[in-house]
Amino acid sequence: TLRGKDKVVVPPLVFYTNDRKEVTIIVHLGRSLCGHDKIVHGGMLATLLDEALACVAIPALPFNMGFTANLNIDYRLPVKADQWVVLRGKLNNLEGRKAWVEAWIESVDGQQKFTEAKSLYIAPKAPF
Repeated sequence: TLRGKDKVVVPPLVFYTNDRKEVTIIVHLGRSLCGHDKIVHGGMLATLLDEALACVAIPALPFNMGFTANLNIDYRLPVKADQWVVLRGKLNNLEGRKAWVEAWIESVDGQQKFTEAKSLYIAPKAPF
């Protein structure tokens, strides 16, 4: 649904640190992902952040499986459509079946932080 002309045309580039505790994702956001004219919809940004958070939470959790227990987002600046952005995520703390993670969306040059998120992921008690 999100891939195609004027959406996410190119699959995101994903880079992990060796320990998989940090991730950098580069993605282009097209014009058809807007809520307001030329501004990427906040729900789209929330989805991207949740994916970045999962990238660092899931590998750390038992069974390599987990679910978003909560997601707190602060929208700092509007994200204009038709541009490349960088998502960064990192694992902050791990206790048993719980992983606390944070992620943010920033400009390619790193000078502007558009959106920040913190989340708790929880692994199931047993694999499915």
